[in-house]
Amino acid sequence: MDILRKTKLAVADNWQSAGIGVNLVDDSPQLRGDNEYRARFPGFDISRCCSGSESFASFRSSEARTPQNRYVGENSVNYVNPEFDALVDRYQSTIPWTERVRAVAEIVRHMTDQVIVLDQFYDASPTAVSNRILNVASKPVRSTTNTWNVHEWDTARP
Repeated sequence: MDILRKTKLAVADNWQSAGIGVNLVDDSPQLRGDNEYRARFPGFDISRCCSGSESFASFRSSEARTPQNRYVGENSVNYVNPEFDALVDRYQSTIPWTERVRAVAEIVRHMTDQVIVLDQFYDASPTAVSNRILNVASKPVRSTTNTWNVHEWDTARP
């Protein structure tokens, strides 16, 4: 059983225990890959997504999956809010650290206040690295690999 199905069943059980009615939909892998179906889904969806500040832009209105863009976009929850878009624009165009952190705080406040996503857990992505290799860093975004900064790696000198 895959992690999404296990999560769906656990969340449904928790909601039912709290007295919230749940109608589970067992969608096939083919339906999960159908962007139009997912964009029109009329309830809660369990999916793997992203986290961290690199994901803010994926919730912009321009990334919503709509008929006009043939349901292509990173905004799988189809959240559309010009105020949120302005916050993301401000974050992406701000350089001074203090102001940038303030912009992140406002984005997170907006996301949690509006419950854009309801995170259940975070996947860990451990990487074994020899102590003889220097400058290995964790991957910064979900679309990269653990070798994203391989050009900066070096070997330890004895």
